[in-house]
Amino acid sequence: GVGAGASGTLFALRPECAGMVSPLMELRIADVFGDPVPEGQDGEIWLRGVTVMDGYWNQPKATAAAMNDGWFRTGDVGLVDGDGFLRIVDRIKDVINRNGEKIAAAEVESCLIQHSAVEEAVVFAQADEATGEAVVAVVHLRLGASASPEELRQHVARHLAAYKVPQTVYLRGESLPRNPAGKLLKNTLKKEYLTQ
Repeated sequence: GVGAGASGTLFALRPECAGMVSPLMELRIADVFGDPVPEGQDGEIWLRGVTVMDGYWNQPKATAAAMNDGWFRTGDVGLVDGDGFLRIVDRIKDVINRNGEKIAAAEVESCLIQHSAVEEAVVFAQADEATGEAVVAVVHLRLGASASPEELRQHVARHLAAYKVPQTVYLRGESLPRNPAGKLLKNTLKKEYLTQ
């Protein structure tokens, strides 16, 4: 919340973004080695500044995993665009590694939701012997709408790179499960569909 923010007109202009980086903070979009990536490219969001903790209380291992020379590794994947807006793309743990290619589950979800028949969608990884991880989608269609799993795969193929196309699309007859705050229960769906 203190790393970036937007309100009023700024929020109305870019509601999909977390906002502009705070002048109190330094922000780095880092690759897997911690080096900054070029502008517009996504990577892990690192923060450093007066509001960042020094470490976890009495937890040196957790501190070492989260902190690097004063930088806090957030675990969020994002990018800063040419106008200085920070956009959160995904969580690192929600990034699918297919044949060494990194796929943000949120990007595939966003593409699926753009299909006129789709009400909501969730995407996650499934262990796969050939590719390391396969892309799996669970989709709930709009009331009265119809679309086959293959039609949804083709929709993704028209908009995203071939390696991002879900290997499997499950159609779910009921809304995706959410907690009382409205957050999608992705782990519940993973357990339900990855054991089929």
